[in-house]
Amino acid sequence: MFKRKGVQHFLKAFEGMDLDYAIHIVGDGPYLVDLKQQAESIATPIRFHVFIENNSELFKELMETSAIFVFPSESDNFPVVLLEAMDAGMAIITTRGTGCEEVVGNILEKA
Repeated sequence: MFKRKGVQHFLKAFEGMDLDYAIHIVGDGPYLVDLKQQAESIATPIRFHVFIENNSELFKELMETSAIFVFPSESDNFPVVLLEAMDAGMAIITTRGTGCEEVVGNILEKA
């Protein structure tokens, strides 16, 4: 996890809310500790999955059982994970003004 991935903005949207959803955050990196601290103030259960790329079965299960995929990156150009989420049939929420918007938009325009 890196700050530029924008997960902190996603978590901020849930502050003070108590929703009946499970939130799964997948990844690792230097910003993970900060994100876990931020998540402590949120009533909705948040589960962090670290090093999931080493466990393709768990990743596949999360992709198949989740309804929404949120990718709030501030700067990614062509994240393959967006294609994987779309292939799994999930609704996609991502940021405007990045390659993420183009990936999702280009796929939708061709559908």
